Amino acid sequence: MIKLNPVLDVEELARLYAVKQRLQVREILEEESAEHIYSLLAEKTPWWVAFNEGEKVHQLPPEQVRSLTPQQVAQMMQGIQERARKQYQFLYEYYPLYSKYFDRGAERLPIHDAYEFINSAPMLDFVRRLTGRPEIRWADCHATLFRSGHFLKYHTDENPTDRRVAAYVMNFTKGWGR
Repeated sequence: MIKLNPVLDVEELARLYAVKQRLQVREILEEESAEHIYSLLAEKTPWWVAFNEGEKVHQLPPEQVRSLTPQQVAQMMQGIQERARKQYQFLYEYYPLYSKYFDRGAERLPIHDAYEFINSAPMLDFVRRLTGRPEIRWADCHATLFRSGHFLKYHTDENPTDRRVAAYVMNFTKGWGR
């Protein structure tokens, strides 16, 4: 079972969050829970590839990625690198956790436990208290994997059509920045 770190002082974190409307919460999960999610992501997640061509976003499922020839991969990468010099661009792997969780035809994967935790009463209560926003009802979620050469240029998660209250990132990378 995935659990929040019980030593977190949510009142102090909320005070800090209120000052800048952003906050890094280190070790938000118990170590065992973080290790569990890390292993699910590392070993059992079917990664997709995401990149953009201007406003058009490409999301390639694993079977499509495996079917690409080396020439197609080289052409795709050349286009991504060229666009990155001049405009907003991204390239990374991801798993569409939210949409796959609710897709009745999709296989139930162990990583879906993480989606359930993120939308559990303890986690949602923690986030409501942290942000001072009691109206939070649920959280969207997808998993991303940045391999060597992957990137996400500066951006904002704001979207005028969404009724998003806050954005979050949970990092499970070991040895980040080493």
